[in-house]
Amino acid sequence: MGGPFENYAELYGGTTPAAIDDSMETPAINASRLTALATELHSDASQAGSHTEGSITGAVIGQVVPGQQVAARLASHALVAIGAIRGFAADATTFDATVKTLNDEYATRVSAANRERHDPDHTGPDPASNSAIEADLRPRYRTALRKLDDDAHHAAHLLRNPSDADIRRMFADGLLPLEALVLYPTITLTRDEAARALRLFDPPELGTPLEVLQLRLDLARSLGLDPRDYAQLLQVYWQSKALKEAGINIDDWDITRGAPALSDIIEKVYDYYGELFKKNPNMEWAGLANLVGPSFAAGFLDLGTMREILQKYQDASGKIPDWVPLPYPLTREAAEQLANLGEDEVTWFEQKFLSMQQQIFLDMGSMNQAYADGGMPAIQEMADAGLFEKTTNPYATDDMLDSWRVINDPTSTPEELHEAAYKMAYREQHDIIQDDYDDMRNHPGTGELVTKMFSTVGQVSVPGAHTMGQYSPTEFGASVTVDPWGPGKVTTSVDVSIPIPTGNVADWEDRWDYFTNDTLPAYVDLLDRPGGREELADIMDRDMGDRIDEFRIHHRIDDLAEVFVEGTDVDVEVKAGW
Repeated sequence: MGGPFENYAELYGGTTPAAIDDSMETPAINASRLTALATELHSDASQAGSHTEGSITGAVIGQVVPGQQVAARLASHALVAIGAIRGFAADATTFDATVKTLNDEYATRVSAANRERHDPDHTGPDPASNSAIEADLRPRYRTALRKLDDDAHHAAHLLRNPSDADIRRMFADGLLPLEALVLYPTITLTRDEAARALRLFDPPELGTPLEVLQLRLDLARSLGLDPRDYAQLLQVYWQSKALKEAGINIDDWDITRGAPALSDIIEKVYDYYGELFKKNPNMEWAGLANLVGPSFAAGFLDLGTMREILQKYQDASGKIPDWVPLPYPLTREAAEQLANLGEDEVTWFEQKFLSMQQQIFLDMGSMNQAYADGGMPAIQEMADAGLFEKTTNPYATDDMLDSWRVINDPTSTPEELHEAAYKMAYREQHDIIQDDYDDMRNHPGTGELVTKMFSTVGQVSVPGAHTMGQYSPTEFGASVTVDPWGPGKVTTSVDVSIPIPTGNVADWEDRWDYFTNDTLPAYVDLLDRPGGREELADIMDRDMGDRIDEFRIHHRIDDLAEVFVEGTDVDVEVKAGW
């Protein structure tokens, strides 16, 4: 105990206000689902009534309304109980703050009194003085106890028989979620009350039922609030819509499960982008994401596979024997380093890639879904909420608004649409995932090796695109002059070019140069050339799992060897002179 005055846990057997509040977490989720169910049933009844006529209307509605009323009654009782208990937890927290203030003041005054009477013959505490100080503070403690007791009685009243005024106050204090207003048709909040409640209530997180998000968002909009006041709600809403459209449960999308366990979700992400493009070919970024996805996914699936293959050939000392043929462009030293990667290292890099895919989906997928459902008004609302802002790119909001205006304009030229895709790709690569690439390359011990390996063996799954090594090969040369017989001289020059990249895919400048001068032009050519869009449609119609598998390393060893043979160029020039 920190002083003579006991806090809530000391008074009531160790139960803290935080524990009381935390105990309401699961009931609150269940109550939100009941609220959503009641709202859906009400909508079902209205829809059934509007589609029927005569005596059948009453019969149809009569089948739905009782269930809606039961769900609404259960939800309202549960929400009020949860709000009352959480309100009391907040009151108990306030009580604890008061107790701490009193104990701190007691300690300060006792310390000061001891210093004032300190002398060589009497250095111990003065019980009489301490008791006097405690007695002086005791009335304030009793007041706090009475307030806590009143708060408990009020919570009990809310649990038994809350009035409309009580319910209204609970909404205004953020103790009832605003979407629950549909359960209380006789209660109307003022704009200021609703706005205050929206700010007080915890911002929603992914996993909140979509119906609950919709109700809360509708209310925020109807109040005319500044979108920045409900920015997180808006972001989570569109992310949730994108997840639903893609058929992904966010609770299953746990990157710690690893790539093999998430293979179904990995495929759904890229299929989702493809469906967006099929429905609106102006959304060229989505088409590119679908096209590039298989090679990206194959890359992070292959890291563990390559290690396992190489480990089979290691000798007792961990070396790869000379008789083991290695696929281009893997050196024996790099192969040995890769074979010796620890499981924790493989997991770390794999989770980085999985996180990058998830980040892109939650950012780019949400804005694509917003446009698909709500057009430019939805995009403008996201921009007004500040959802396009990125500290690394001061022009991010303008770039996204300009891009979506181009996509939305039926008179936009192909060149303008390609530029819109370029700006979106810049956001994806630079603003969203460049920090992850930096983390990978800078990862102690293995970062440079792994990122260089991906740079070398990676093949972008866009028809006509090259490997990074083909785009920026390593070049070197030498010349030798000899005088074999005199007096003439012979100069031999050798220039060699091999398809091992000079750059690193994790380096922003290297990757963006490669993308803008090889990957994007290949995609644009596919879109613009005769028959190219039909070819793209054929690719997108294929099974995503098969497309990813085609770019796995065990299917590409022969292709890599061919790239090395055909991409290696040796020029020899012999000059004779005097």
